Amino acid sequence: MQIDIRELNPSSNYNISRLHKWLDYELGSSVLLFMSYIYGFAFLFAVIAAIAFTPFLIKVLIEEHKFGWLTAFAIFVLGPPLAVWIYIGDGSWDWVARFIALGNFYFYCAFLRLVIPRWYHPE
Repeated sequence: MQIDIRELNPSSNYNISRLHKWLDYELGSSVLLFMSYIYGFAFLFAVIAAIAFTPFLIKVLIEEHKFGWLTAFAIFVLGPPLAVWIYIGDGSWDWVARFIALGNFYFYCAFLRLVIPRWYHPE
């Protein structure tokens, strides 16, 4: 059986809808309450989730030609830890920069979640 490539017609909104679905995912309040008691694990989980999600986020932004959002990501998320590393270089400020970068990443994702519905292409 042969599959004709012309029969496969992926939606032009496929990546946008996948990104929107991932950004719409929320943890329940009971999970957040439980994670507040195991702070070290919760922080580690948040960092791993951000690192794992970033390549997909950047891929979708590049494919959709959202270069302004890419620039905002570089300035808003990557800028603070880079500035601390370059200008201060102190070990104690390094931890502060990590918290700021992680908080900025999740704030960026929350803001992106509100904007993505405007990006859908008409079919």
